[in-house]
Amino acid sequence: IQALDEAGRGLSEGLQIAADAVDATPLRARFDDVPVEQAGEVEARLGPLVDALEVDDPYDAAEAWPADGPAPVWFVDHRVARSLVDTHGGAVEGEGDAGVLARYGDAWYLGREPDAPVVGKAARARRRAELAEARQALDAELDGLQAALSTTAAARRRCAGLLPEAALLD
Repeated sequence: IQALDEAGRGLSEGLQIAADAVDATPLRARFDDVPVEQAGEVEARLGPLVDALEVDDPYDAAEAWPADGPAPVWFVDHRVARSLVDTHGGAVEGEGDAGVLARYGDAWYLGREPDAPVVGKAARARRRAELAEARQALDAELDGLQAALSTTAAARRRCAGLLPEAALLD
């Protein structure tokens, strides 16, 4: 759940500090309005750019990037950021999972839709709810196991108390 919250903020603390220094925002924030049903495909199309920073000018951002800032880092010009998922390409079928093919200039990227996308507020909220439900189920199971352990320990103590009397029965 904490990882989803961090994904919603978009950046780790160190990357956020460096991004603030160059007036950058997480690229994934541009896609927070993506419906749950499309979140996985959008994330697959973004591929390695899912953690990219959106900036006014990539060259200026690179020059201003702090020397102790995290690297490598991807910069995306804000004028083309939204079109990254609207470029040529689309779903492809192959062995196993279907993939998403996305074009970046003269390069093509084949991505897979993640089981738990971090792109889109709705997708993160759904996953957070699923994880909270799973946690409740595990907490209930743990309570049951702890009760069974307590019962077993009490029975063991009673048996240990009876062992000395077993010698008398022989």
